[in-house]
Amino acid sequence: MKANVDEVTSQSQVRKYVERLEPGQTHYRIVHSLGTEDVIVQARIAGRVREGGISIVDANTVGLTFGGTLNEPLDVVILG
Repeated sequence: MKANVDEVTSQSQVRKYVERLEPGQTHYRIVHSLGTEDVIVQARIAGRVREGGISIVDANTVGLTFGGTLNEPLDVVILG
């Protein structure tokens, strides 16, 4: 069933979770507690978007995997 965009936006409340992760790892597991698997995830280092593998673990957790060990703090924003 296709939803009407006006219905979706008027009935939905988008929430945000933000966390700064310390460097030194290639895989991070973030517990955001938003209660949904319908999330948008953005990772930034020094204000620049950093590409990585994003996995939805469950309705409250996402995983981020990078090709190498990160050397700077990573800011993660999750909308859901």
